[in-house]
Amino acid sequence: MLQKMLERLIRVGRLTVIGPDGRRMNFGAVLAGVPDLDVVVRLKGRLTPVKLALAPDFYLGEAYMDGLLTIERGTLWDLLDICGRNLSRGWWARQGWHVKFVRRHGMSPTVDREFISDTRRSADDRKD
Repeated sequence: MLQKMLERLIRVGRLTVIGPDGRRMNFGAVLAGVPDLDVVVRLKGRLTPVKLALAPDFYLGEAYMDGLLTIERGTLWDLLDICGRNLSRGWWARQGWHVKFVRRHGMSPTVDREFISDTRRSADDRKD
């Protein structure tokens, strides 16, 4: 699921993802004007690719902080730059794109949204 999403998403910059099974997946291409946009990330954990495909805006930071996503070439800034440049174009730019993607592949995004809502509510409760 993550592979299909990244194949459609990444056009600017090259992102290489090494999955938990050691398989390398290449997306996009390095352009002459932006040679720094060449990032290699390694995913650890069997569920990490699934979580990233279901809710990338939530799990990308969590996976990085938990050590389940490590950057082997480039920097965190380069990875975010690739994501930002590619997310700002096309149907990905519309709100709720990952929900449509997940539904199209026969899964229900409601569990993740409920989990995120509960997490946000619990974070708000701790602020008080």
